[in-house]
Amino acid sequence: VPLCADVPLREIKIRAAVSSQFKNNPDWQTEIRNRVIFENEIFEQAFQVHFSVKDYLPWEPIDETREMGLLLEEIDALAPLGENEILTGFHQMTKPLQSDVVEDIDKVGSARFFQGIAVIRDPAQNLEPHRRNAVLAHELGHIFGAVHVSGDRAIMHPQVPVAPDLAFDHDNRDII
Repeated sequence: VPLCADVPLREIKIRAAVSSQFKNNPDWQTEIRNRVIFENEIFEQAFQVHFSVKDYLPWEPIDETREMGLLLEEIDALAPLGENEILTGFHQMTKPLQSDVVEDIDKVGSARFFQGIAVIRDPAQNLEPHRRNAVLAHELGHIFGAVHVSGDRAIMHPQVPVAPDLAFDHDNRDII
């Protein structure tokens, strides 16, 4: 039973800022839509929140290796957000990250709490689809106020889970 079963479904529009490197994948729009479908499985059931892509905006990171806070500033400057909108940047890195860094969620994704802005930076050494989806779920969780937890499989673990749970932990469900 959804936690918010008595609440009507809330629609959140994603404005997707997409780099040319991400667009090198000929199925880049399908990739983004599939990630959103995955997020809907989690967020609709638990929170009565449904995501859909509103539009695609061009975004070219000044330097893909920049600190994530600077990438968030770049995204923030792209377009104003309307009511019930979030802006998420999608970038495919051209340079590999060190293997221990790939596991650090703060190197592959970041978000501003309660501000509707996130960046997803796919490493050159591709993550498995379920792990890429977990990064987006993690960052969307931050947008709604979720915090890091210690469970190794938790979506909100500070490292990308190898086999992520498909639900938020109890404390973060309460927060969201």
